[in-house]
Amino acid sequence: MEQEDYLETIYNLKKDKGYVRVSDIADDLGLSKPSVTQMMQRMKKDGLVDYKPYKPLQLKPRGMAIGKKVAERHRVLTG
Repeated sequence: MEQEDYLETIYNLKKDKGYVRVSDIADDLGLSKPSVTQMMQRMKKDGLVDYKPYKPLQLKPRGMAIGKKVAERHRVLTG
């Protein structure tokens, strides 16, 4: 799974629920929590998310821009 998929999922969950937890991402993408946690740690290093264990995570401006772009592109393609 690519970072863009995670960013789109985080963007959509944040828009719908107002907050995003690792378990929300795991449920939405059908992945294990450890897999999602590992990716969040990598994305934190890349400056895309603000991730702290056991806390809701936030998209940083760059992550937000990518997530929004991917979500909008997906929406256009699926109608």
